[in-house]
Amino acid sequence: MAESASFNELDSLLGETLDSDITNFFELAAMLGLDPKRDFAGADLSGTDIAEGDLAGADLTGTDLRGANLSSTNLQKAKLSGALLDNARVHQAVMTNCVGLSKTQKDDLKKRGAIFEAASVRNTDPNVSIESEKLERNLPTLHVGDTVRLGIVIQAGGKRRIQPYEGTVIAIHNSGLNQTITVRRLFQGIGVERVFRLRSPRIASIKVLRRGRTRRAKLLSSRRRKGKGRA
Repeated sequence: MAESASFNELDSLLGETLDSDITNFFELAAMLGLDPKRDFAGADLSGTDIAEGDLAGADLTGTDLRGANLSSTNLQKAKLSGALLDNARVHQAVMTNCVGLSKTQKDDLKKRGAIFEAASVRNTDPNVSIESEKLERNLPTLHVGDTVRLGIVIQAGGKRRIQPYEGTVIAIHNSGLNQTITVRRLFQGIGVERVFRLRSPRIASIKVLRRGRTRRAKLLSSRRRKGKGRA
């Protein structure tokens, strides 16, 4: 990645060029044709929203992540030698087997909510788990092929807003608290995919716009479709 520009500067430049509102790290990386797991070593990602992403095994050697939002991000086996993590939000970030972190750094990250080993979190009432509480949230029944609109909570400084994200469900993984959906959409002619945890507090709403009919468990073939009809 270019050393002369930070992620936020590229975000602003691309937003002006396309007259669009791109706030997500992974969408911008896709627009720039960059691989989030390989092309950001040594980059300036300070203050960037990378929450709930998949950076397992990513090379973030020497990357500036100060003040970045890494909440609920999968960072298993990521290379973090020399990475700057001061004031980064790491609540529920999975950092097992990360490479390059000192014991002091690990202890500090644990205090801020990072997860370094599998553990069950329970409420003050030992008979009621947090998982069961979140499972009580009413969600629509989703199927692969459905067109959905999600309301994503965007926190920028002291401001909070809801950003809609509309696309087609191409895969559903896991169940219960860990259930995720992969939603694909076209943005400026480029296919963009995002993975969402259905019971994440960052998902304000989920609305099914159109039911899809498919015989497949996943619609990964849509990645190879060409022309205006692709999704």
